[in-house]
Amino acid sequence: MKTIFAKLGVGTKIIAGYVIALLLMVIVGGVALVQLGQINGKVTDLATNLAEDQRISESIVSEILLARFHANQYMRDPQQAALTRFEDEMKLLNDTLDEADIAITNPERVQMLQQIHTDVDTYHTTFTEVVDLINKRNEVVTNILDVQGPLGEEKLQQLRNNMFDAGNLPAVQYSGNTQSALLLMRFNAFKYLQVGETQWVDQFNIRYEEAITGYELLLSELSSPTDRRLAQEALAAIEAYKNGFDGLQLDYARQNELTSTVLDVIGPQVRQDASAMSNSVAVDFRAQADASTTIVAQTRWVLIVTIVFAVVLGLTLGWVIARSITQPLKSVVDASTHIAEVDLTNLANELKLMAQGDLSER
Repeated sequence: MKTIFAKLGVGTKIIAGYVIALLLMVIVGGVALVQLGQINGKVTDLATNLAEDQRISESIVSEILLARFHANQYMRDPQQAALTRFEDEMKLLNDTLDEADIAITNPERVQMLQQIHTDVDTYHTTFTEVVDLINKRNEVVTNILDVQGPLGEEKLQQLRNNMFDAGNLPAVQYSGNTQSALLLMRFNAFKYLQVGETQWVDQFNIRYEEAITGYELLLSELSSPTDRRLAQEALAAIEAYKNGFDGLQLDYARQNELTSTVLDVIGPQVRQDASAMSNSVAVDFRAQADASTTIVAQTRWVLIVTIVFAVVLGLTLGWVIARSITQPLKSVVDASTHIAEVDLTNLANELKLMAQGDLSER
């Protein structure tokens, strides 16, 4: 290296020194930029991608819980307000899932998201079927049970009054027994609709048999065509009530089946999948945070080593350049000093000789 600089001019050496210093600065800056780029990538992934995945996952969890809450509320008490809230929450949930389709790119979470899509569609479709069953049941209650029950009671009450006026005490008793059985049938049907327990169905069937027995005994006591027609109309109302309740049981059983095998299974599963997706984001978040910390530590040491290396190299090059400039100058100065000293000595000798010559001539 000394030989190389020795061949260069002084101006070139100075320029070379500045260029080398700039190159060292560029090297240090380049290393810093590369490391900072890696840190920025990690931070961007943490602040943008993973944070967005976390937000979407948590939104899915909260929205499916709200949708299930309003679905259960509607099934307990079929009011339009609960159904409207359910539909609103499902719309929000589907919008969030559409957003997730764009934002989430991690293969594992994409697979979870696809399963959530399928389960949410199944949940919505199943609940729609349950709503249809509830509406059908309400129609049966409104158009059959709430009509035929009072109608049968009315006919039996007329018969009871007629038999009392006619003094037919057995017929009064039988019509009263039949009417009581019908009232209990209605009570059992109401309890079943309220709680959905099969014990009330069993009670309903027992009361129905009692009503039929009472009707047959009553009919045997009737001789008037008008009274027999009233009894037959009462029986027709009882049978219509029984048939309506039997159909209602089938719909209720289907609703319970859908609720227990689909809604109460898929609903929690969606929440679990969304929670698992959120947990996977948290795992990646911690991993990226740890990686960022590692890169920061590596960057610190890389910069320290690079700066120390640059300082040592710069000092070495500065010393070499300085030596390559000062050594030739020193040689020139030494030579000039030597020449000057030689010339002065010779001049002094000559002057001395000349002085001696002048003295001898005198």
